[in-house]
Amino acid sequence: MLFALQELVRWLGLTVFEMLVHLIALLVFTVFLALRLDDVAFASTIPGSYDIWIVFSPLFVADALCTYFNIIVLIRLYIEGHIKEAVTRTVWSSALLFVWSLFKVLLCRRLAGLSNLDYSEIMSPIFIVLQLIAIRACQLH
Repeated sequence: MLFALQELVRWLGLTVFEMLVHLIALLVFTVFLALRLDDVAFASTIPGSYDIWIVFSPLFVADALCTYFNIIVLIRLYIEGHIKEAVTRTVWSSALLFVWSLFKVLLCRRLAGLSNLDYSEIMSPIFIVLQLIAIRACQLH
């Protein structure tokens, strides 16, 4: 069963624009990853090189753009007098962006050979995101 766009907006707390930015970044990341795995581009055998960080860079850029967008929305909502909505939306979006970014950084460090964390430790931010979404889903119904 697929979710409607309005359901995704309510459950994830993201706007359609933010989802579009993340989907475009995911598309570019997928292309970069395919090029990296085929040794066409970004190939390096040196441990600790920046090749994997370049592959993940579209995802980090999308996080930065969404953070910038959230700051703009916070300022506009605050100016319009919707202070509670502004704070709630900013805290939710910032928490999601922080946890997703933490997951990506931990994964990049592990793949680059800079960290010896287990993959279960790397995936722990994903579990936090799932718990946050479950809490939000319970609050909406």
